[in-house]
Amino acid sequence: MSQTYVLVTGAWHGGWAWRPVAQRLRAAGHRVLTPTLPALADGDDPTRYQLTDVADFLVDLVGSTADEVTLVGHSWGGYPMTAAANRLGSRVTKVVYWSDFVPDAGAALIDEVPPAYAELFRGAAAASGDDSIVLPFEVWQGAFMQDAPE
Repeated sequence: MSQTYVLVTGAWHGGWAWRPVAQRLRAAGHRVLTPTLPALADGDDPTRYQLTDVADFLVDLVGSTADEVTLVGHSWGGYPMTAAANRLGSRVTKVVYWSDFVPDAGAALIDEVPPAYAELFRGAAAASGDDSIVLPFEVWQGAFMQDAPE
């Protein structure tokens, strides 16, 4: 039985990151959507978007493309995915959190990370001038790519 999957990335990458998974699901006969979320596409101004804007994007995407979907989120993608799933109701057959943040009601992502990272993120956002966060390479490598060669 064919299903529709919406694969939601986290921050700092786009829908392309799901390519190997999407290829396998499509080969099995499923429909797969791998959107790049607002604020994450090249040239997007991230200061223009709030979490609700990203959830709206996902709700609109599902609304225009499928009756029922399985949502799969990764990392920060758990936040907009959860917000969208709550609004889509019975149209969502499954919600899958893969290496993902599962948000507590009313909790911000900054509250879910270890205190040292929260401090780093707050400092980087304050120093950026636009509330964005760019991680130092060593932090990014150690926290997100620790199993990859330099």
